[in-house]
Amino acid sequence: MENKEKNTKEKILEEALKLFAQSGYMGTSMNEIALRLGVTKAALYKHYSSKQEILDSIVERMNQM
Repeated sequence: MENKEKNTKEKILEEALKLFAQSGYMGTSMNEIALRLGVTKAALYKHYSSKQEILDSIVERMNQM
């Protein structure tokens, strides 16, 4: 994975985690995550196919810690 893409994925996970903590998983949309990052939903979907995939990545990261 390219370094820039890795950084983008990290930023997505960080912002998604903040939104999930604030509004809950069900209360957070892919659109809100994209808005927070200043990207389009299409750009977000380029990195993660779904909100569930984002959550799974966050959980996996937590388990590794």
